[in-house]
Amino acid sequence: GDMVEVDIQRNGQPLRRSVKLGGWSRPVERIDMSETPWNASFEHLASDDLEDLGLRQGIQITGIRQSLLRGSGIRDGFVVTRIDGRPVGTMADVNEALASAVKSGDRGVLIEGVYPSGEHGYYGVSLPQH
Repeated sequence: GDMVEVDIQRNGQPLRRSVKLGGWSRPVERIDMSETPWNASFEHLASDDLEDLGLRQGIQITGIRQSLLRGSGIRDGFVVTRIDGRPVGTMADVNEALASAVKSGDRGVLIEGVYPSGEHGYYGVSLPQH
């Protein structure tokens, strides 16, 4: 995080302190799915980022372009925690949940998660039809 100078009052006395702003750590791994119907990238988050959100697992959606995800209302930064009630923490989990839905003939999935701001989201997303 960036270092900033902050002026505070303590016991009526003005003080200036240097403070390091907290922020999200760098993602551990990024998976580009821009050439798929999802047209987005996914990032595995560092454990401290998950902890900041009160999560044990999840995968962040970033770089959403025109796609099924954007059409559902999902915005960049959304951390997916469940797909159709199945916990997800890796791209393998995401792929398994989506493959299961396609195999069972479902036309869509419910994607649950949280934004870095703490706002929870629930989105119905259509599956690509072949």
